[in-house]
Amino acid sequence: MRDVIKKFINLFKKEEPFFYGNSNLKDSFFSKLFYCPHPFTNWSLNPHSRYDKNLIHTKEGFRKTSEYDSIIDELELFNNKCDVYCLGGSTTYCDGLKNYTQTWPYKLRSLLSKKKKRFLVNAGVGGWSTIQSLIRFFSWGSILKPKITIFYQSKNDLTPLVNGREIEKKIFPLLENIMLQYDTSLNSNPKKYKENNYGIASVYGKDMYVDKKGLSRLNLEWKELYAVRCKMAAELAKIWDGRIIFVPELISKKSIYFESMREIHEIMENVSIKCENSSFLDLRNKIEIDETNFIDNLHFTELGSEKFSSMLYKEINKIL
Repeated sequence: MRDVIKKFINLFKKEEPFFYGNSNLKDSFFSKLFYCPHPFTNWSLNPHSRYDKNLIHTKEGFRKTSEYDSIIDELELFNNKCDVYCLGGSTTYCDGLKNYTQTWPYKLRSLLSKKKKRFLVNAGVGGWSTIQSLIRFFSWGSILKPKITIFYQSKNDLTPLVNGREIEKKIFPLLENIMLQYDTSLNSNPKKYKENNYGIASVYGKDMYVDKKGLSRLNLEWKELYAVRCKMAAELAKIWDGRIIFVPELISKKSIYFESMREIHEIMENVSIKCENSSFLDLRNKIEIDETNFIDNLHFTELGSEKFSSMLYKEINKIL
């Protein structure tokens, strides 16, 4: 354990602790880290992560949907045309499914490629809210120019309300008063790395709240901010004549988030009605929330991924 802690500390003392690009970060321990620090989104997927000795993320920090290790290299093979972009958090990344071939974005791509090969990008990152997803979307979206963007993200916009320290009665729009930098939390909590969801939970600091009462901070301003971000995604896609399909995240009625997510999904639906390049695909009550389809009443099992991707396929196939 001492060696592990020493490696954590030494990482941030090196002159060039880069994870992306032409990095020489080949340490066997750090290649196992799921997430890594990011200059704009706080954290992102570690390009060096491996499962069964194979890279599980692209060098740009996206979860793979093919054997290629770079979405830029693969984009060139498709004449710089991206068919589908999947925007979301851990439910899009598909936490709990170790092989990318088990995820719903991969399975959706396989279905769409039956007649003609399609290029699909999985942009989901665990713990990300729509703030971080939009940062990625306005940067990478303008390069990929996806015909269709699946917007499957809502729960993580409520997580800061639940996790943010209790003393903060009002949470700032960019979470400045409840969230630390990812690399700082890693450095200060090396023993709790895996315990704290691979470091993500640690960004809320030692006074992390984790209480349903935190959802009382879901005020009108917070809802309006979510609506604005949904509208921004639609407006961005409009620039390259893309379409947005808003899909409510599926979650068990037993979850403390359930009622608040209903409010958020209503906002999402209202935005889809007002934006001409958007639609609302409601799959709630279409898939039973049980241990067959879900690992933890939120994240899909492989069978759940198959069912979800099949339903998405029926809708998307009408557009492509």
